[in-house]
Amino acid sequence: MHYRFKYFLPGADLSILLFIKDAHLFPVHIESVIATVRPAGSQEPLTVLLPVDPETISQKFWWRVISVPLSRHLPQCSGALFISVEFTYTISGKSRRCTNDNYRTTAKGPLRVFVSPTPLPRLPGWFLGDAHTHSYHTEDQVEFGAPPAASVALSKSMGLSFFCITDHSYDLDDSDDNYLINDPALPKWNRLQSEIDTLNSEEKTFAIVRGEEVSCWNTARENVHLLLYGTRRFFPGSGDGAERWFRTKAEHTIKEVVASIDDTVAAFAAHPLEHVPFLHRIFFGRGEWSEIDAAITVVPVFARIWRSSIVFPAIAAGMM
Repeated sequence: MHYRFKYFLPGADLSILLFIKDAHLFPVHIESVIATVRPAGSQEPLTVLLPVDPETISQKFWWRVISVPLSRHLPQCSGALFISVEFTYTISGKSRRCTNDNYRTTAKGPLRVFVSPTPLPRLPGWFLGDAHTHSYHTEDQVEFGAPPAASVALSKSMGLSFFCITDHSYDLDDSDDNYLINDPALPKWNRLQSEIDTLNSEEKTFAIVRGEEVSCWNTARENVHLLLYGTRRFFPGSGDGAERWFRTKAEHTIKEVVASIDDTVAAFAAHPLEHVPFLHRIFFGRGEWSEIDAAITVVPVFARIWRSSIVFPAIAAGMM
């Protein structure tokens, strides 16, 4: 998912996340927000004025999930939809407009989602979810995620029953004010745990599985990412966080992390088949997962599951 929500169930409302970041540095006054929805193959878009009241925003993160009832506006709609959202706002006394985002180098193209004509396939007792997502506690030079509560709302409209928050270890140890400075008090990590506890106590049919994406060394002494599900203990991993140039040594190896986790925690390789670009190898010390690395992770995990006689829904329940 990685904070992209591209699939919606038949008959479900189209959920649109509006997200403003860093308004505490650059206060902005929202005047209006308009969404344009165009089905694939159609030249007649649907234009909807979203119910967002004029508001001056000065906090670091501001968000709203707006539901557009497709069944009312586009009866029997299914297939690809192209969505553009236009903000009209004032910043530093100047009136501006932006479509989809205000990054200077992006193409501003429409967002593409798919409305399925049928529900997601599942068997009795199965739970569908996403095992690798980021929240807004992942915040660095290249990416940031969505607020957990927003991800819950969007995931429900996709027909999911859970997702796993696996924020980067090199983001979760940062200070609130500067993602290049670490804070040993771990304010982001602790706030994330509190948010997950609160949301899980409020939700009756949905679960957030707590986790972490730990940067650690593989057997070749290169940085790879290891997903931990259910951990309440923070594992530092800053080797490829680009917070200190050319200092890419990891705090832990894969073997050390796997040997240190509790029996209620599961560990899996993150994007194990992904090719690492050359520049990432040079500047961040990143490498790839090997079969030996995978064996270090898989054997203890499945031995733990076998001893406990548990399956994934039970694992997820224990990891909330």
